[in-house]
Amino acid sequence: AVNPGDPILTLDDQELQLQIEQAYSDLKIAQLKLADLLQTTIDKIDQVSIDQLGRMTAPVDGVVHLFLEEGMSVSANHVVMTIEDNQQIRFVVGLPSNEVKQVKVGQEAAIRVDDFSGSVAGTVKKVSDTAYSNGFTMIYDVEIVVNNPGMLASGMAGTAEIYADSGKIIRDGQFKEAEERNIYARINGTLKNIYVDDGQYVKKGTVLAQLDNPSLLNQIESQKTVIHNIQLKIKQLEQQVVNYTVISPQAGTISEIYVKTAQPITSNTKLAKIVSNDLAVKLEIDELDIGKVALGQEATLFIPAIGNEEIPGTVTSISDSGMVKDGITTYEVSVHFPANEKVKAGMTADVSILLEKAEDVLMVPTTSVIDVKGGKAVRVLVDGEITVKKVETGISNDTMTEIISGIAPTDEIITSLTIPTGSSDAASNSSSFVPSNVSIPGVSGPGGGGGGK
Repeated sequence: AVNPGDPILTLDDQELQLQIEQAYSDLKIAQLKLADLLQTTIDKIDQVSIDQLGRMTAPVDGVVHLFLEEGMSVSANHVVMTIEDNQQIRFVVGLPSNEVKQVKVGQEAAIRVDDFSGSVAGTVKKVSDTAYSNGFTMIYDVEIVVNNPGMLASGMAGTAEIYADSGKIIRDGQFKEAEERNIYARINGTLKNIYVDDGQYVKKGTVLAQLDNPSLLNQIESQKTVIHNIQLKIKQLEQQVVNYTVISPQAGTISEIYVKTAQPITSNTKLAKIVSNDLAVKLEIDELDIGKVALGQEATLFIPAIGNEEIPGTVTSISDSGMVKDGITTYEVSVHFPANEKVKAGMTADVSILLEKAEDVLMVPTTSVIDVKGGKAVRVLVDGEITVKKVETGISNDTMTEIISGIAPTDEIITSLTIPTGSSDAASNSSSFVPSNVSIPGVSGPGGGGGGK
């Protein structure tokens, strides 16, 4: 026995898995290519744009010195401009080999300036790998970077105290010109815009220039399209995996299996036969009512041959093509219901289909609802006088109608009026009233409980 959704057979998806694996490999290659174009890593390809690649910004505060002009072509890694970091100045000292071994980049130092009293703090920035002779021994240059308070200039002399691990190293030296930072082009392109002037002082982070490269932009967009297409392919392939497990479309019993393990099949191969545990009744509904019937609607069956038992069912199919008989077009509808040992094939049945359902609603006889300008209304008796009240109606059938708003449950509803046509002795204006708390066939739930006569 099987239920809807139970797996019946599993098909070999090895070939599909190989396709998925290959697609993921293609995706990785495509992403690496895009990352290379964007000069980044795979995990950041969505964070870098062509504009960012062509944008040059100031790495430090300083004075700009331009080498090129707008409109000129630039190769990747070519120096477009420099920034003279005039907030810092270098102090250079020469150390013999026995002392230079004790000095490391990052060590603190203090510079006493000959022309001023006091000292300024600095940090070892560079230790030269090459030596030169001073006539007595081999000397290595050490650069110490100092924040320039504004009074220091290239050529000034002083004495450095370097705080090495073994203690202070004290040597005379000289201030050198400020360090210049080269600003390189990251990509080939044309200098579309230069936003600063030669000699202009800028702050760190200032946008200096913008390179333009339409060809590179096209390559990047094309590669993004390749990646998108591969991702769609992977999604489609992975969605096919579920199709390799054959599931039962209904509850029932597997009576036959038509295939064997490792047997090749096609999309049209018959796999198994499931005998449904449900029964079905076929009925014909005319063209006026078929539009109200929908799949999944609840139904109630009465089979005279087995008594007055109510059997619940569900609408499971509706024919798309009608049959014409005696000038009336009807459509076949199937209603499925659970197996019942009392029910035999060929028995007749009365079927009631629940089209709409509303619970805890106010209802009135359909005959009491009248058409008025702009909508619907009902007549109610107020202090012995007939009053027409506009109402908003809900679901309805031939017997009863749902009232959404406009009257109260205690209102007395007039269902019909009799106009006298005989002598004056005849009863005048006889009225009949019915309670509004009656059930509507096809509508479940209690009524509004209105009083009536």
